[in-house]
Amino acid sequence: MTAPAAALLTLAMVVTTATMPVPAHAQHDHEHDAHATAGLVLNDGARWSTDEPLRTGMQRIREVAAPALTAEPGALSQKDAAALATAIREQVAYLVANCHLEPKADAVLHVLIAELLGGAGELERDPASADGLPRIAHALQQYPEFFEHPGWKPVPALHQ
Repeated sequence: MTAPAAALLTLAMVVTTATMPVPAHAQHDHEHDAHATAGLVLNDGARWSTDEPLRTGMQRIREVAAPALTAEPGALSQKDAAALATAIREQVAYLVANCHLEPKADAVLHVLIAELLGGAGELERDPASADGLPRIAHALQQYPEFFEHPGWKPVPALHQ
């Protein structure tokens, strides 16, 4: 399988898994931090190197998500939630198509991508979702902990 085909297959699997509905009994039976950090590891104690496409895509996601993170709870309309979800998916597609990391770094990135896509899916289903924006915020907060990104500005605190 060619690298682009493998990347598209991986993206399809991540999107399908991240946006699948979670049974009601399972939604609150897990710790968010334990779930989200399952595959997040440093590079022998250091943050992973990044390339320009990764920095560009993650910066774009941060920029489109920041206004929603600081908005009053419940202020996100269905239209705005759908636009944010679409923007996140577009940037994830950009990352998959253009980002070239070593396999271990790529695996760490895919954990964050799954959280971003999962949060986007939650928002699209319900803009007032208790998991949508927090998942997106958490992924964006974890990103600079695991990846070297000069000039990254911390994500605004989620307004709750």
